[in-house]
Amino acid sequence: ELDDIANVTFDEDGTYLLIVNHFDVDDELIVSATSNNISISVSIESNDNSSNLTITAEEDYFGSATITVKATESDDEASVESSFVVQILAVNDEPVISSTPPEDDIELGNTFLYLVTVDDADDQVFTYELTGSPEGMSVSGNGLIYWTPDSYGSYGPITITVSDGEESDSQSFSLLVFYLDCNN
Repeated sequence: ELDDIANVTFDEDGTYLLIVNHFDVDDELIVSATSNNISISVSIESNDNSSNLTITAEEDYFGSATITVKATESDDEASVESSFVVQILAVNDEPVISSTPPEDDIELGNTFLYLVTVDDADDQVFTYELTGSPEGMSVSGNGLIYWTPDSYGSYGPITITVSDGEESDSQSFSLLVFYLDCNN
């Protein structure tokens, strides 16, 4: 005998633990569990009258699978199965700035360019915002920071913030603009 198992729902990047009861009057049971989705795995640890199932999914995966638990008598005379659906819900992953701003000083009159690279498992549309930036510095909708300085000096900290509408990440950097006097 194998208990019916209710459907299961949990958030992505989580793990779900489940106890399944089973019983046979005259034989030891061998209990196994399988998933029909390679992105969702199930492991099982059995004792005499119950089994602990651990359900996990690949990182950042959301979707569903059917899990089938099978109890077979040790003499292989009979077996029974119970299936249930696992639904893994998507959660918003925060964006992470993965690029590093250039560390080179800028010669007056040259243009500073920095393409901000963002990693986000959700492949969201991002918004970018600069704070503490010098006059004329801007950031495009694709994360390209550009600026042509019109005076020398030290600027910063300049902070770029990227947001997916719910979560955000920030990075700060400083710039040194120098004047190269070729007449000396």
